Amino acid sequence: MFVDEKTAELKAEVRGVTYYFCSENCMREFLAPEKELRKLKIEVAAAAILSVPILLVTYLPLLPAQLTNYLLFALETPIQFVVGWRFYGGTYDSMRNRMGNMDVLIALGTTAAWAYSTVVTFAPGFFPFSGVYFDTSAVIITLILVGRLL
Repeated sequence: MFVDEKTAELKAEVRGVTYYFCSENCMREFLAPEKELRKLKIEVAAAAILSVPILLVTYLPLLPAQLTNYLLFALETPIQFVVGWRFYGGTYDSMRNRMGNMDVLIALGTTAAWAYSTVVTFAPGFFPFSGVYFDTSAVIITLILVGRLL
C-alpha cells in the first residue's frame, strides 16, 4: 500500500533510516518479526484446532440441525473475532487511509457469512433458507493465516 511520507502518522527510525507504515500491524511486523511470527503460529494452530471440528460437525451431521448450528456458532465465533481480529484492524487502517486492501475483503466476506449464519441460528424463520456458513468463514480465515505463515 502506498504511504505518503508527508501525511503518514506511523513511522519508525531504524539505524538512521526512517520507515513509514500504513498500519500498526505492518509496523509491528517490521519492528518485531519474531514476536509477530510466534503470534501468527499460535493463531494458525487455534484456527486449525477449531476448524477441524467445525468441518466434521458440518459434513457429518450426527446432531439435530438446530443443535448443530449452536455448536458451530460456539466453535466459529472465537475464530471470527479472536483469531480473525487482525483483519478487522487491517480494515480499520485501510478505511482510515481511504484505500481498500485484502483485509477489507476478508473481514467483509467472513463477517457476512458469520452474521447470516448467526441470524439463521438464533432466528430460524427470519430468512427463507436454513443453511449456515460457519464452516466457510472459519476455513477462509484459517487458510489465509496458513498462507501468511508459509
